[in-house]
Amino acid sequence: MNNPATQNITILHDTQEWSTDLDGEIGEIRVDGKRLSDIHDLTTKIDRMTTIIKALALTATLLAVIGVAGVSGIGSWLVAHHDQISATLDASQAELNRLTN
Repeated sequence: MNNPATQNITILHDTQEWSTDLDGEIGEIRVDGKRLSDIHDLTTKIDRMTTIIKALALTATLLAVIGVAGVSGIGSWLVAHHDQISATLDASQAELNRLTN
């Protein structure tokens, strides 16, 4: 639509095609009573929402992976240091018993 003086609209319906040349600028196009620009705006909003949902899903996935890795790391550290933790607790309990008696 390089020349605003004349514009062309082509309509495709099943196997039939109509083409119309219009003089001047097209102000509004309606399809089934709805403005075509409204349909385009809705499509744009849906695309934006889809992008936001994808970003949120990716963020949630990354947070879940980080959480699982953190819990796994803490668990493996506890397993690796179980004997040392038990010895420290036993020594603390013995010291507490000695002080309270």
